[in-house]
Amino acid sequence: MMLDQQSVKIKDPIRTVENNESNWEYGSENHWLSEKQLKEFSGDKTIYDLYPDAALHSTGCSVIRSVLWHGIANRGWKTIWMPSYFIKEVIVVIQGIDIEIKFYHDNPLMTTPGLPTEKLTSEDVVFRMNYFGWRGAEAILSSQDIGCDIIEDHCHDFIGAWATQSQATYCLTTLRKLYPLPDGAILWSPQGEEVPEAPATTDSHLAAVQKKLSGMLLKQFYLNGCDVAKEEFRKGSLDGEDEIGGTNGVSGACELSKHLFSVLSITKLSKLRNENFETFKKLASPSVKKYLAWDTIPADSYIFSIVFLFDSESQRDLVKAYLIQNKVYPATFWDWPTEYALDDPEGKDFSDRMLSIHCDFRYNADDIQKMLSILERAIEGFK
Repeated sequence: MMLDQQSVKIKDPIRTVENNESNWEYGSENHWLSEKQLKEFSGDKTIYDLYPDAALHSTGCSVIRSVLWHGIANRGWKTIWMPSYFIKEVIVVIQGIDIEIKFYHDNPLMTTPGLPTEKLTSEDVVFRMNYFGWRGAEAILSSQDIGCDIIEDHCHDFIGAWATQSQATYCLTTLRKLYPLPDGAILWSPQGEEVPEAPATTDSHLAAVQKKLSGMLLKQFYLNGCDVAKEEFRKGSLDGEDEIGGTNGVSGACELSKHLFSVLSITKLSKLRNENFETFKKLASPSVKKYLAWDTIPADSYIFSIVFLFDSESQRDLVKAYLIQNKVYPATFWDWPTEYALDDPEGKDFSDRMLSIHCDFRYNADDIQKMLSILERAIEGFK
């Protein structure tokens, strides 16, 4: 790929009104921010302000490996209880660790979060999840409440009421899903328990970060009208994502992310998701809003994305395909893991019919309106 100096002029933040219209798209992987955006999203509270004693890792899977090894060796854990509705790839990671996995009934549609029904002991640890930022302070439990240690996953909202007031033994979150950065995840203990030290950053992880960062930069060029083929930035992003975390899956974060975590305001970035969610609800037609799976943000919480629940899996898939054809890239959280004997028909039904669309800092009202017009055509066409 050859780019001359004239073609690589980075414009201000990616916005529909400024960009080359033919390269507009909505969703998918983050692009790199412009200098103006980096300044705009700085100040106010950073992740270090909120969790000063957290250990910084490359990925959430690196955190999970680290905390489980620590708990097995130092806290006597022998069984981990996982929610029935969860990402299969993380279950595969846990299967490679010397701990028994059992499942309990919990999914996003349960107003009261589920818990194991069996009697728990100090040899158990319960893994809890705040799906899409839908759960607030009412979900808080301590180890004393259930009789064993608790690990909480706050990847979808790590500055909301549940996360910041947590009484769990350990909490974790993947930062790179909500920050415009190639890597980053943290582990902290609300109860003040010993936290395993942050690992060293491995060469294999840095090699993956380089690919991912290259994809982010190329995507920024593409979105701003430069002569960059989409396949080029997609390849870097996908290859980097496959390799991130290093060959053994445990690594520290890169120096770039470490620095920007001390600069970028997670409160500003999170508030923008809520503002965009409210903008979506204001602009959306009744035919679109009827498919919202959840339309209320809990007090002092921050929504992860706009989640829809369609009438059937086939309708969901048709809408998803139409959106992708028109440069709107949604996600599904998550494909149901049929290889596990999970007794959660409601969770499986939600997995089959749900669709998630981004509402993060990359977008403003113009972008949301354009995305909505495409979504409305999709829904009207596949009723």
